[in-house]
Amino acid sequence: ATTSTNGGLCYASCSADESGQEVCKFTTKVNLYAGELGYYQFEECGDDVNPTLGMEVGKTYQFIQTDRSNYYHPLGFAYFPDGAHADADELESSIVPPGSSSECDKNMTC
Repeated sequence: ATTSTNGGLCYASCSADESGQEVCKFTTKVNLYAGELGYYQFEECGDDVNPTLGMEVGKTYQFIQTDRSNYYHPLGFAYFPDGAHADADELESSIVPPGSSSECDKNMTC
């Protein structure tokens, strides 16, 4: 399993599964004392709060939320820090990424 932080990005811990396919894992916990509503931390990213996750197209990712701090804290992805809490768009199939000219919202493939 390998984990690294490079250029401000945090990368998952990746290893091959039984079939030889690479599976990458991020292990989450909520730091309730970081910010008004708490912020996510990832075991693979050290003490960074709300890190920028580095992900590669074509890899399988798992987000492990077994830590008790995750209770009632669903994980969501956003284009900007604080996502929906800051009235910013989250990653959804019907929302065109900021600055994109894509028409992916028409067929829900964003």
